[in-house]
Amino acid sequence: MEIKDETEHLLAGLRKCCDEMQHPSTYKSALRRSHIIFKRFAEIGDGALDYLYPFLSNNELRHITLQVLRNIKSEKSIPRLIEFLRNADTDEDDERAEAMFALKDIGAPAVEPLIKAIKEDFEKGRVNAYFIEALTKIKDGRVHSFVIEIVENCPNILLERNEIQYPLLQILREMKSEKSIPFLIEFLKKNDDGDRWDENEEAMFALNEIGAPAVDLLIKQLRGDFENKKFRTYLAGALTGIKDERAYSFMAEIVEDYIAEYGKYEGWFRIDAFVIDFPVQGKKEILLLLNELLEKEYLTEDETIEIEDAIDRIEHPEDYEDDVNEWLEPIRQDEIVQRHREKVGRNDPCPCGSGKKYKKCCLKREMYGS
Repeated sequence: MEIKDETEHLLAGLRKCCDEMQHPSTYKSALRRSHIIFKRFAEIGDGALDYLYPFLSNNELRHITLQVLRNIKSEKSIPRLIEFLRNADTDEDDERAEAMFALKDIGAPAVEPLIKAIKEDFEKGRVNAYFIEALTKIKDGRVHSFVIEIVENCPNILLERNEIQYPLLQILREMKSEKSIPFLIEFLKKNDDGDRWDENEEAMFALNEIGAPAVDLLIKQLRGDFENKKFRTYLAGALTGIKDERAYSFMAEIVEDYIAEYGKYEGWFRIDAFVIDFPVQGKKEILLLLNELLEKEYLTEDETIEIEDAIDRIEHPEDYEDDVNEWLEPIRQDEIVQRHREKVGRNDPCPCGSGKKYKKCCLKREMYGS
């Protein structure tokens, strides 16, 4: 059979497998056949590409075609995938996501073409979130350099509300670059009061993980805010989540002043959000001050609970760690199952640790959704 005919035959087979995987009675056999077909496409490799591309305009086979291109991981498909993301006549986000992940899986060879495509869009006043997300998911030093170039030369891309804020903040967090500190602080200043909770958390955690180099700038910003009776929760958390002597001294100074001159802080300062990270600092000498604070009658019930929790975590850090581990365990188990499910045979022990065979445990849940 010629490659063109085999490609059409394999795609039709994949489509049939997808239909059959919607039904529990045929799920297993269809899944097994789909793996065989994907394996065959991988064997054909670049030879199948020219025959696959026309199916990107086929509404019924487009998604499957993108899955195959992702599976082949050919550098030769990069221009077509970029063209698809830029010009695709589709309303299906999952199809664009498949093309994005195909570029991400190709990896390093896709970096320069993606950077070129992003710059071309910037010059035309456009932003393609899928280009940005594909690029930021590739582990490559050129990506880090380009992201810094973006925030230095086009700061509004990070500061103005748009679809690429979150992936850019993710890569800044991963980079832990001191160059990004001013932009992260500016982002939190602009967005702390808004509804960009995920983005604010990412910026806050990025500053936490940069650590000591961010402390002085954060203290300077917070002092200015406090003088103007302004409390930015995520900006405060960016500082209090850094274990550093300067951060600790500033926190203790503010709490002492809060106790001595509560009137200065009434109505705008969130004492609970400010003290909750004292356990991060790992200094038991703060307990005297926190217990003094706890005696104040002006505290609300919620503030009292948070301060008591901070005291308990400082006094018994090992208990807190045990509680966190217990809470995280189900999440970790789900991650283990997700990571290993393709490597586990039906009769192998289930990766979730239940002691049962995979077919008697998580495979069932995956198939029937229970």
